[in-house]
Amino acid sequence: MSSFHFISYSLDIGGRRVLIGLSFEETKEFERLDERMDSIPPEFGTLPATDQRWLELYEKHRAACRRL
Repeated sequence: MSSFHFISYSLDIGGRRVLIGLSFEETKEFERLDERMDSIPPEFGTLPATDQRWLELYEKHRAACRRL
């Protein structure tokens, strides 16, 4: 997982571990993208779609954490 130490998990209504503010499916997608982030070389001046999606999910998670 990424070097972001403030990522927080909770349990959803089904008892599954999820990132705060994300659904189970979004959590799995975020974790999958996060693992790939270190292996995908950055492009000059652009943000690949996978990075953009990671950022969207990350921002959604952080916003939910701020509301706590």
